[in-house]
Amino acid sequence: MDNIDTANGVSDICPSTYAYQKFGISHTSLNTEKPFHWSDSTIANMLENELYLGNTINMRFSTKSYKDKRHVEHPKEECLVFEGTHPALVTQEIWDIVQRVRQNRRRPTKMNEQNKYSGLVVCADCGSTMVLHRAHTMKPTWNSFTCRTYKKEGAEVCTAHYIRECVLG
Repeated sequence: MDNIDTANGVSDICPSTYAYQKFGISHTSLNTEKPFHWSDSTIANMLENELYLGNTINMRFSTKSYKDKRHVEHPKEECLVFEGTHPALVTQEIWDIVQRVRQNRRRPTKMNEQNKYSGLVVCADCGSTMVLHRAHTMKPTWNSFTCRTYKKEGAEVCTAHYIRECVLG
């Protein structure tokens, strides 16, 4: 158990390795050769779960009757949230940034690549997201983001401005 920092309860091993070492429970994602390899989905679930902010959420699920044991999820507005019930693993600042980034739609380009600025660059005039303009024939330094509103609606709605990708990074 030397992988667990007992002073503050932090472990750098992934949950499946921890469960295997502590309780002998094996999981399909268990990889004993890479005990520190956290899966993308585990991290994404942690960054979407308010529990890691130190909050307790009650009344998230219920059943229709005592006979039907299937869970019915309630809307977030109907849940009871108790803040600060245990130490937070994620700060409120990081939580807010992650939620803002994750709510933006990020689609791969036609060349099947994911741009790191996709969904994050916003037009200063109209507030819509800017879209990446690129082609196989263009040099990578020519890649630029243009206003989505101008591209769709024209000059009546927004102006023809752009920003080069190389300027952003």
